[in-house]
Amino acid sequence: MAGVKISALPAAPNSVLSDLLATVQTGVTKKETLQQVFNLMLANIILHFAGNPNGNVSGVVYQLCWDTTDEILWICTTSGTSGTAVWMNSSSSGGPFIFGVGTPSAVGGTSNTANGNFDLTYGQSSNSDNTTTHCFNFGFANTMDSSASYSVAFGNTVDNSCNYSFSFGNNTSIGIGADYSFCFGNECTVAASSGALYAFVFGDTCVADALSCVAWGNQAVANNVGSWVIGDSQQTPMADTTTDQFNATFAGGHKWAVGSSGSRTLAAQIDGSGNLINSLGRGDISYDISAPTTGATVTLSTTIFSTILNPAGTLATLIVQMPATPIDGQIQTVSTTQIISALTVDGNGHSVLGQPTSLIVGQSFTMIYDLDSTTWYPY
Repeated sequence: MAGVKISALPAAPNSVLSDLLATVQTGVTKKETLQQVFNLMLANIILHFAGNPNGNVSGVVYQLCWDTTDEILWICTTSGTSGTAVWMNSSSSGGPFIFGVGTPSAVGGTSNTANGNFDLTYGQSSNSDNTTTHCFNFGFANTMDSSASYSVAFGNTVDNSCNYSFSFGNNTSIGIGADYSFCFGNECTVAASSGALYAFVFGDTCVADALSCVAWGNQAVANNVGSWVIGDSQQTPMADTTTDQFNATFAGGHKWAVGSSGSRTLAAQIDGSGNLINSLGRGDISYDISAPTTGATVTLSTTIFSTILNPAGTLATLIVQMPATPIDGQIQTVSTTQIISALTVDGNGHSVLGQPTSLIVGQSFTMIYDLDSTTWYPY
């Protein structure tokens, strides 16, 4: 078809990358495929660089650059050389949320920052700094600092700085060093200074800042390892005083009931004055039955409340030895099924006052220990 004008050629039904085009290079007419043209356009529209292209890659406005290291897509907003071109991180442009591998999105509100991986930041002054990962931050003045991973902060003035933590509510905080913690409510704090693990805080003005502790309710504070503190709505401060402690306050006292729903019966209670009130029957399995012989020594245990002496017959002599390490207010009761003619009550390093010197069949005696005077008294 020599001598035929291009305009006179029949139209192709569609284009394919193997189509040939005529081109002139350095004054010489040559041929090239559409694939070659496409590759040339792609290389100049979507660039690639291992890292942030700012200060490294020249660009033209609206040109794209893929960061092969951090897996970020950058957009050129100001044309220039490698030293003057301005590139914007597409994930921080205020567009839709971005999920998946790579650098986080920081979206919505004012002064949002997300410099870790997989973050979503939304709201005024929200922040997730450059080492946080997999975080969600929503609300006003929220912060997730450099030690936080897999965390959620939601609400006003919430600080979440711990691994695997959840923080929800106004002025709620989970402090540096606290892992696996849950903080819920107004002005709740988990490990603001000491650094705690596995703490749970729920309610108003609650604090839990030690390993494996729980603070629940209004003005409840758990500071010691393994402790659980519960407060009521009366704003009465309640805190633990040692490790592995349960401490609770309720203005109306504590009540325990038995039975199914709709037919519950009050079994016991501690009233508002601290009195223990038993409403039903009582059982005590902290007892021991001993069968001593004449002249024997029966040593009482701090884990046994009632010791029953059941010898085969009358005993001429017997020594009852009190526990070696009693606690303040410890109560011990001793009863017998046989006559004990001569009874000695040995304090086992402690003083004993008012003790019996003999017992008849069915008789008993009870002693209570006073720590201040290190003395057993009749009870």
